[in-house]
Amino acid sequence: MKRLDWAGVVVIWLPWLALAMMVQDPTTLCLTGLAVLMGFARGRWNFSRTWWLLWSLIGVVAFVGMFRSDARRALGSGLAWANLYPVALSLGWASLPALVRLNTRRQYWMAMTLSGVFLLIAGINLMPLMIQFGIISCLWMILFGVSSRQYLTGTRLSPAGWLSLIPTCALTALLAAAFSYSEVQFGFLMRLLSAGTDVGLTFPAQNRLNSMMSSETNPAVVARCFSLRPSPYLAARVYTNYKDGTWTEFGPSENVSGSPAAEGYRYTIADQKEGLNTERFEVRASPIVLFHPRDAAWLECKEAQLAQLSGHLLEQRGGGNDLQVYTVARKPGADLAPAESADYLKACLALPEDLDPIVAETARPVLSGPGDVWKRSLACQIWFQNNFQYGFGYNFSKAKDPVADFLKNKPAAHCELFAASMTLMLRTQGIPARYVNGFVCVERAYGGDYSVVRVRDAHAWVEVWDGKAWRTLDPTPPSAIQPPQGWGGWFDKMREAFSYYTRNLGSLDWRTVVAGVWERRAYLGGLLFLYLLWRARKTEWFPRVARTQQAPQSEWIRSLNQALEKHNLGRLEWETLLHWAERQSDEETAVWLRDYSAYRYGGALDTNLADRLRGLLKRLQNPPS
Repeated sequence: MKRLDWAGVVVIWLPWLALAMMVQDPTTLCLTGLAVLMGFARGRWNFSRTWWLLWSLIGVVAFVGMFRSDARRALGSGLAWANLYPVALSLGWASLPALVRLNTRRQYWMAMTLSGVFLLIAGINLMPLMIQFGIISCLWMILFGVSSRQYLTGTRLSPAGWLSLIPTCALTALLAAAFSYSEVQFGFLMRLLSAGTDVGLTFPAQNRLNSMMSSETNPAVVARCFSLRPSPYLAARVYTNYKDGTWTEFGPSENVSGSPAAEGYRYTIADQKEGLNTERFEVRASPIVLFHPRDAAWLECKEAQLAQLSGHLLEQRGGGNDLQVYTVARKPGADLAPAESADYLKACLALPEDLDPIVAETARPVLSGPGDVWKRSLACQIWFQNNFQYGFGYNFSKAKDPVADFLKNKPAAHCELFAASMTLMLRTQGIPARYVNGFVCVERAYGGDYSVVRVRDAHAWVEVWDGKAWRTLDPTPPSAIQPPQGWGGWFDKMREAFSYYTRNLGSLDWRTVVAGVWERRAYLGGLLFLYLLWRARKTEWFPRVARTQQAPQSEWIRSLNQALEKHNLGRLEWETLLHWAERQSDEETAVWLRDYSAYRYGGALDTNLADRLRGLLKRLQNPPS
């Protein structure tokens, strides 16, 4: 076969289509168009292996050089590992020459393999996942099988072969149906094959109680905390006002930062110098909430635009999706937050006018026990954990007040209902309380001294004012905030470790790498010695088995068939070697085929068979004029 079959062309096209679906910038669209044009020009040029390697090298250098200094463009690609974007483009670029050259078996399989790896990097890392990509992947696998059969056997797929593809098509249809039925559960299954990415999950100033349901199974990484003992609760927003299933925060935010110093900006809350634990955070969100616990003495970052939210929380403004790295110094056990105003504490006792009476009726027996505010609040937390179940299956959208519905019917519900119900119950008994959204930090990363915070770690809890300070309470059952313990959790940890340690792939300083290699000239000399030893063996300086016994016999017939096709004497599908020999007008060709047939079916190997073939091919490929 002299030309790539159309199934093979489409196999190489599909990864470019998948990438164009994610990254609709001029570079990707131009490269996709180039792939289409080269596909229509299939098999018309004798593109040598040397030119193929040169083409690939140019692509690697060009793409790494183009995207290494433009991190935002790579981050906007939709790829989980943004620095693999130039790698993906280089692989796709290297597969394109297969569309235009006269292919041999080795180059054909190289192109098919490159297109598969290209599809893997450019597609499986897609966030959010798309059902269209699942269909493209199934189509790629089907056409890969069809193209491979057609190339290796020279025959097209029979009707029975096409029928054998029905189960794959049926599976694709079932996946599409599952996607339309439950996008959340389908996303959970598909994400087991995907690579988690750094994403931004923020909490707005006005927050409904169903905002966390979509994050239940999302393993994408929001933040990394480099600390041996991080705070388990990372607050992002604090809310005081409740009405009809929606929480709002107290008052507008306040700008607290000016122009940063050259080394960064330090926001000091308290003058503490001893007994501090330093923690480093990496967060990507827009806007970026700087997790800032109450025991923090100071925070340092390189961002000028900081704002203070309700509850003395800090937020970066205008950060886009850039990675924000900052440092927090904590004094565990200390409450270093500023004193609360009387107006703020009054807002933490406010109740909506139309609050359902069941909230106060339920709170009265639970909170009427002996003890101070803290002991009574702790008793309320235990009551929730013992009498309610955690889950996501109940639909609160039909209820006028989700909190009242939750307390009446006691369905399995998510953390937002637990926290909101407890906050309002405490207020009915004169205890200041506020509703808090954020993340729990409970997962340690593999192979690193840091903790991972994921989208699925989004959580809601309660803070109670005991007369002197805010204290954290969590009415949600403890099992709800534990990281997955099964193989799914292990898979997410391994994926995070790979993502973390390969994220700097695109920012390598190649001059430093070359200088480092040159410093190890002894190793280069060893590699050169091994290469010369290998070449000596190839040139028969050392005895080995005769080359004719190791010759690729199947390539002999393939090469002869390609040469005879020019003379319309190629092998037909039904022909045996002897039938093919009888049909030859050239006696030398017929004799060679008969001798090969004798060897193929048990005869002795003629040691001159390979040499005779080379002379025969040279004559057939260059006929006299």
